[in-house]
This record gives sequence, C-alpha cells and structure tokens, in this order.
Amino acid sequence: MFSKNSSRWWILVVVIALGLAAGINGSRALHAVFVANSAGGSELLVDESSSTGYEGESRKLIIPQRNAGSYQWIMQVQKMFSDGSWRLQEVDYDNAPEGRAVLTASPYRWWLASVAWIDHIVSGNPIGVSVERAALYADPLLQVALLVVATVFLARLFAGWAAAAFALGGVTLFPLSGAFVPGQPGDSSLFLFFALFGLLFLAAGLRELEREENLPARKRCRRRFLLGGVAGGLAAWIGAGSGFTLQASVFLSALVYSLFQRFRGSETAGIGLPWRSWAIGGGITVIVAWLVDRSPALFEATAWRSDFVNPLYALIWFGCGWLLSMLNAGSVRNKRAMVGLLLVSIAILALSYVALTREGAIQLMYGPVSSGLTRLPMDPGATSFSTWLGGEGASLTLFATILPIAAFAVWVVASIRSANNQAERMLFALLCGPTSLVLLLSFSRLGWWSVFDLLLIAAIAVTAPRLRKPWILGVGGTAGAASLLGLILVLPVLSRESRESVDRAELETLVERRIAGWLSKRIDEPGAVVLAPPNVSISLAYYGNLRAIGTPYPENVDGFAAAVRLSAASTADEAQALASGRELEFVVHPSWDPFLEEYARLGTNQPETSFIALLNRWLPPLWLKPVLFTLPKVGGFEDEWVVIFRRSDVQTNAGAIARLIEYFLDTGRGQLAMMAHSALTNGFAEEIETKLTTVELAFATGEQAKFSRSVDELANAIQKGAADYLDWDLRVSAALVLAGANRMEVAKELLRDCVREADPYLVKRLSVGSLTGMLRLAKIWNLEFRDEQTRELARSLLPAETRARL
Repeated sequence: MFSKNSSRWWILVVVIALGLAAGINGSRALHAVFVANSAGGSELLVDESSSTGYEGESRKLIIPQRNAGSYQWIMQVQKMFSDGSWRLQEVDYDNAPEGRAVLTASPYRWWLASVAWIDHIVSGNPIGVSVERAALYADPLLQVALLVVATVFLARLFAGWAAAAFALGGVTLFPLSGAFVPGQPGDSSLFLFFALFGLLFLAAGLRELEREENLPARKRCRRRFLLGGVAGGLAAWIGAGSGFTLQASVFLSALVYSLFQRFRGSETAGIGLPWRSWAIGGGITVIVAWLVDRSPALFEATAWRSDFVNPLYALIWFGCGWLLSMLNAGSVRNKRAMVGLLLVSIAILALSYVALTREGAIQLMYGPVSSGLTRLPMDPGATSFSTWLGGEGASLTLFATILPIAAFAVWVVASIRSANNQAERMLFALLCGPTSLVLLLSFSRLGWWSVFDLLLIAAIAVTAPRLRKPWILGVGGTAGAASLLGLILVLPVLSRESRESVDRAELETLVERRIAGWLSKRIDEPGAVVLAPPNVSISLAYYGNLRAIGTPYPENVDGFAAAVRLSAASTADEAQALASGRELEFVVHPSWDPFLEEYARLGTNQPETSFIALLNRWLPPLWLKPVLFTLPKVGGFEDEWVVIFRRSDVQTNAGAIARLIEYFLDTGRGQLAMMAHSALTNGFAEEIETKLTTVELAFATGEQAKFSRSVDELANAIQKGAADYLDWDLRVSAALVLAGANRMEVAKELLRDCVREADPYLVKRLSVGSLTGMLRLAKIWNLEFRDEQTRELARSLLPAETRARL
C-alpha cells in the first residue's frame, strides 16, 4: 500500500521522466552506432572464433569522449568470457609484456557481462560483439533501474509527488543527467545506485520509528539500517575511497548530532537508532567483498591496499556503529564506558590511518568518482572547480552545475525551520551531512557533482512532505530552475544533426582505429608491443589487439614508469636495452597527442637529449626504421600527421639513411630528403644505397639529366652484383625504380629474385606503395611467389580499392 499522502498521478510523471531518459539515451546510442559504422566500421567482418567477435581480434565501437575507463571495462569483460572465468585477476593489454594485476572491483564487470549475455542469447551475436552492444545500454539500464526502484521506494514510504520530483530531477539535473551515457560503460553508475540506497534505507528506518514506537517498528527499523549498511558496503566495494567517504560522513553526522543533543542536556544522545545493525551490514559486506575479489591471495600486499575494501575497513565500520550505539543509549555516563569509548575512538583513528595511508596518500577521491565533470561533450576538461573557472569562465554549463547549490541552501534553511521533533532533526542531520561533504569534495574533484545532485534530490524527496508550504515552493522553484537549465543543455542531442555528426574526439578515435587495424595486419604474432601516448596506446590496444606499455590507468604504475624511462633514455644503447626488455615493436607518435615529449620531460632534466628528442630530429637508432602510414583525408584533420617507427634488425648506416630518404619522399618532406641524401653522399658515396636514392631523389625533383645518368649507374652496379648488398625491401625499391625508368630486363631479373624470396615476415615490412608496385609487375611478368599464401597475404595488406584495381 502506498502512503495516504500519495496519489496515482505520480506514476504518470515517472513515466514521462523515463520516456525523456529513453529519448535522450536512445539518441545518444544512435549517434554512437553512426560513428562506429563510419570510416570502414561497417565493413568489419564478424568472426565467432574471435574473443572480440570481429576478425583479427579488432573492435568496432567508438567510445564517446575517448573515455579511457570504458575501453578497459569492455576489454576485461571480453577477456572474462574468453577465459571462461567469473573473476578477472590479470590483464596483458598494458605494462607489456608482463601485464599487471586487476585492482578494480568485480560487480560492474558482472553487470556488463550479464547484459552482454542476455544480448548474446537474444540476438545470436558472438559474445564479443554482444559485449560492445551491451556497452550501449548497460548504464542507461542502470539509470532506469535507479529511477524506478527509488521512486517506488519513495512513494511507498514518503510521498508520491516527492517521488515524481525525484524522477524528473534524476533525468534533468546536470551533471547527473550525463552520468549514464550509452557507449561509455563505467562503474560510477553502479556506485551511484548503491550510494543512493545506502542513505535511503537509513531514512526509511528512521521513518519507521517516527511513525510508531513499538517492537515491530523497531524490527523494521533495524532491518532497514542493516540494508543501508549492505548498500553502503556494496558502494564501498565498487570504490573504497569514495564509498567510505560517504559512510564516514554518515557516521560524523550522527556523531555530531548525538553530541549536540548531549550538550543540550538531553538524557540520551538521540533516539535509539540501530547503528550496530548498520555497522554489521556494512562490515560483513566489506569482508565478503574482500574474500570474493582477493582470494586466494588474501595475505599478499595487493589484498590489503587502501584503494580496495579489506578487513581493516570492516573493523572501522564495526567500531563506528558501536560508538554511535553507546552514545545513543547514554552509556557514556559510566566512567568505565568512557574509557572504553576513548579506546575505541583511538582504535578507529589508528585503523583509519593504517587503511587510508598504507600506500602513502589518502585516496578519498579515487575510485569510481571520475576526475571530470561529465561524460558528455560539454565536459570542461578540468579536474577541479578552480581550474575550470580559470580556464572557461562563465558558461551555461557552469551555471547549470552550480545552480543546485541554491536549491540545497534553501532546503537546509527550510528543513531547520520546519523540523518539529527529534526524529525530523536526526533525519535532517543524516541527509545534510553527506550532501554537504560531497558538495565540498565537488570543488576539488568535479566528478563528485553528480553524486551531489543525486543526494540533493533524494534529500528533497524524503523531507519535502514535512516542509511548510512556503518553503516547499522555494525549494521546488530553485530545484526546478536547475532542472530546466540542465534540460536545455541535454535536449540538443535529440536532433538528427547531432546524431549524425562527428566531433573532434571521435574523429581522432576513428583515425586511431584505422592506425590500429593497419598495424595489426602487419604484426608477426598477436599482441605486438607499442610505445605511444597513454590515450593513443589504449586505442591501439582496443582496436588493434596490440599491447601497450604506458596507459592512463592508475593500476598501470609500472608500465607508465617504463614508458617514461624508455622515452627519456639518454643514449641509443640505453633505449635499445629498455626496448628489448619490453619487447617493443612499434613507436607511434601522432601530432594530435604530443604526450611522448611529456614522457621524456618526466624522466630527465635534459629532454632535448632524450630518445624521443632524437626521433623528433629524425635521428632514429639503427634498430628502428620509419614505417609509412598515410592518414585518411578527413576534413579538420588536414594538418595532422603520425610518425611510426618499427623495430628491425640492426641496419647499416647507409641502409638506415636510405630508408629515411624514401620515407621523406613518400611523405612530401622533400627538403629533409635532400639533406639526408647529402649526408649519405658525403659519407657513403660509392654505396649502392646512395645510387638508389640518387635516382629516387632526381625523379622526385624532376632533374631529368641527373635521373638518366643515375639510372645508368644504378643499373650497371646491379648487373655487377651490387644488389647482393641491398636489403630485400631496398632491392624491391630498386626494381621498381628501374622498371619506371624502362630498364625492364634488369628490373625483371631483380624483382624475380625478390618475389621468390618473399615471405610473410618480409612482406609485412614493405610499404603499401612498394607492395602495390611489386604485385602489379609480378602479375604483368608472371612472376611466381614461393607459395600462394604469401601472395594472398601481400594482397590483403593493400587498401580495398587498390586490390580491386589489381
């Protein structure tokens, strides 16, 4: 039965709120699908034997706003299914080649896996594809679950119209409205769900004692406090720092209220609330979470890290509950009890210190609460309020974010003025304390604003039926204005233009997907290791099944440090030793993300002499050679570039410079090509590499006389056996150059040997231009590869339009 104060019309309001949420999230999901199918995404082939569901272990979904955490959740769930395991303990996509331990909690992986399994059963898609599809609606489903369960809960125990107001606020208030975004799975959404009910159950328990003071009411109250502890424990399981911040605020609110009542001369410190039940529920949940996620390595250092729940947190919770129960019961009048309370307090402080400083820093703001404001495109890109204000200044996003503070202020005054008894004052303290603390944290870490919005609308919904009418209008007016402003921010997403547009972050990700796919076809074994900026590294790992060294994940401390050391290496020998230890295969340096230079600055006081600085000055060591990759021609990306180096056998000096010259010519860096050729001529005038690049440079510059003369010299040198001193890829270049100069006999004989020697290892290291020329001439001259597989591999490395022309 619902409260007498409620009426059925609130159901219609909730349905409207759910419809609005469905429309907004549906539009965002359509946009994510549109972007994923762009730039060749629709051409990816499904492969049921692949762990990702796509051919070559590739992936398709373009994560909105480059949300790094979302990549990780998808990859981890796919690995769970691939391994046939219900719990993930290690991953190998970063900190290559060793990999690293998984330190994030399991519940959100289980939620995403459950949604993916249902999609797999219903659609028949490979489970890897279903995981990416589940990423589109796992978080929106959590939003629906939160709204439905919370509104029914509030309507049943408090008032229907207050529940309806909660539903509307949950959909429109900013940035809370951007906390459940399709295509960006993240555990912050599940954290919000449990954090909310951790407080609602406490409010519901207090409501039972307010209605009537008898044994059944006390049992119901105790049961709800127990459930509040369980919900709070689940929130702490997902994020220990964030979850225990909220539980600490509950404890401090109850403690301050109890002490305030005692100083007022009350016989007891407050109404007798079952705080021990709350502590038992939370503490036992924490211990169970620790056993589930950390066994069997319960006594290893990682099992006792402060950023994950462990028995120390449970002991703190038990102590807090016991302390509050003694205060409420008035037991502190006994001197022995006073000593006991003092010892318990010291133990709580000591355990708190051990738990929170074990890693050397208090991690209250780590975990599922992100550093950014929202997952939506209007995110300011700052982590703190001061940085945001200094960088962007006044904006609609800023006003929509801070306007709920006005509603909170009005609610605080209204609650104080309207409280008529001890139960109402206690309820106010339990709601106001956590909400106030979260508001303070929001100024240092913007991700807390969504939590503040959620706690605020919950507090208003719980207390609104008790407020006096003038105050209800004041609270409703300010909260309504904040909701309206938030709605103005998110409504444009419903337009078709918004659904079928590609923003800068998505464009970068599409390009990185292309690079990852291109590289993955050219690796010898799956999981080649790449050094790239952290955000680009995770794109290459996600879309190309490559393994990164440094990534943006806090768990990957060792990999990030290794990337810093390698980038900052002061000599080529040091860089080679570090690269060999990490089995490095590629270095990817994109213009749109210059973090490789930041790696170097972090690792040395002289970044100008670092390994990355040498690459930037086109002085790669002899064990690296440039790899030609042509960026797609896309509007807004015309001035960008990417430089890729690949590990190779140690080259000769002449061979290394010759490959640089060819790379400069292919990428339109004519001036650099001439400078490199001058160095090659001065140091290795008689080498065959010099003769080859002289022909190539003369052709590029249009010097016909020099071209004819240098072609004669190259052909004569090859006829005398000089080609034996050329590496295979340079011999292919020589054959193509001679064919272009109409020296067909020499070119055909040289290319016949190259085609006969071709194997997968050599073919994968040839540029697209050389590969195209070799295949075209081999077809014209009927030159046979050593096997059909090699020829097909060579064809598969060409763009589709080039294959069609061949």
